[in-house]
Amino acid sequence: MAEAKKRVKKPTSWAYGPARYSQADIRNIQALQRGDASPESQTAALKWIIEAACAHGEWAYCPESDRDTNIGLGRQFAGHQIVKMLKLKPSNYDNPRKE
Repeated sequence: MAEAKKRVKKPTSWAYGPARYSQADIRNIQALQRGDASPESQTAALKWIIEAACAHGEWAYCPESDRDTNIGLGRQFAGHQIVKMLKLKPSNYDNPRKE
């Protein structure tokens, strides 16, 4: 008698899925990469990166598992770094920092 294969539980956490995006988001990100994005398009692209791709401002805790939570926190880490840099005074950082 053949052994029954175990079903792998499909992840249900938001942390696993790709960020939602629209045609405008695609155009904004591509224009940003090409270097020809308008100021409005640049702002929209950065907002999508921070809020959608990095899930900055979302609750990272996933009750399904610690692993899901860690994946969510990993996504948010990049967003936190970008937001931090948006708030820093460049004049305070003339020399490269070793951290």
